[in-house]
Order: sequence, then C-alpha cells, then structure tokens
Amino acid sequence: THDEEEAETAEHIIDKIGPFDVLCGRDKGSFNNIGNRRFRILISLNVPRYLKCNSRCERSAMILSLTRELCQSATGLRFFKHVQNQPDLILLDFKQSRDKVGHALRDAASQQRENCSKIAKQQLKDSDQQEGGQFNDIFTGNNKMNLPVSIDTHNNPAARLDMLVSGSNNEEENDEDTPFS
Repeated sequence: THDEEEAETAEHIIDKIGPFDVLCGRDKGSFNNIGNRRFRILISLNVPRYLKCNSRCERSAMILSLTRELCQSATGLRFFKHVQNQPDLILLDFKQSRDKVGHALRDAASQQRENCSKIAKQQLKDSDQQEGGQFNDIFTGNNKMNLPVSIDTHNNPAARLDMLVSGSNNEEENDEDTPFS
C-alpha cells in the first residue's frame, strides 16, 4: 500500500542519516540527535574564533571557512530539514548550511556574551560587598546616592574620587564660609 511505501521511504532516509548529520528543527528528536550534539560542541569550540573577528566581513569569511571545514571534512557534516506533512527529509545545499552555521555561531556568541556579563556583574557585586558596599549604587544604577557635581575639580579624577568617598558636594566646604551659611 501507499502508507507502507511512505514508511519504507522514511526508514530508508533515516537509515542514511549518519552520526555527523544535523537535523534542523526545534523538536526533541532534533535536539537529542547525536549529529546535533556534535554540531553544538563544534560551534562552541569555534565561538572564540568568531568573537576575535573585528568586522562583519571577517565574521562572514570565518563562517564560510568553518562551513567548508565542517561540510568537506572526512566526517562530511550534512544538514537535513523536515518537510511539513511529509516523512521525508531534505538535504540542505551549501548556502543553507552556511546560514545554519552562521545562526548557530551568532546565537552561541550572544549567549556567551550574556553569560560573561552576568558573571562580571556578580563578581563586581561580590567585590563591592567585601569592600563594604561603598560604590554599590554607582555600578548597579540605583540613584539613591546623591552624587556630587563640582566644577572645582578641574577634570581631576583624584579630586572627584575624594568627593565620592567623602560624600562632600564642595571640596572647600570646611575652609571658608559659603554665602548661604
């Protein structure tokens, strides 16, 4: 029957999927596929190389190079996608594969930047708590602290730091009377 032929075709295609083949999709089967797991590891190993690129052109060249390495290596990484309402899988061409590699690298790089940012904020918070929390409001964005603004510092970072630490709004506050005292 027609159903048996479709099932046989689907099994035949599934049998042809190798350990380095990537199944496109967001379902559990695609996520747990051994080829997808290997692909995620390969992407994570190449994120530092991607982050070292300084321009869009360099990133594009890096993605192209990585796609060639992955697809033309001895393992022969291939990308397959599911066709809606059909049991068959379609092999993606090189351009589509390059797009998948690019998306995976951008997502992994974004996630790594986010994780590094969270770690840096936590380290800053931890070190601030060890120092007694003097500068907590400055770095966390809480505006509870009334930061002094003075023209008398003449762009002198040391004087501004002294004002922040002392909490004084006027560096000569104790030396002379002000017109309002």
